[in-house]
Amino acid sequence: MRQSIYVNLHQQKVILFTLMLMGKKLLKQCSQTIRQQDTVNKKMMLTTTKKMRLMDKMK
Repeated sequence: MRQSIYVNLHQQKVILFTLMLMGKKLLKQCSQTIRQQDTVNKKMMLTTTKKMRLMDKMK
């Protein structure tokens, strides 16, 4: 007995909905990672600026 490779309309909707949810979750994770990286970058910039000011005062 050969299995059909076609899926019915309901199955297509379920697959599409699942993919949309997965995409939404992935997008959320990416944006959180970007925000965390921005925070790290800002902290590094502040630290570097403070170090540069200290070095300028020592001159």
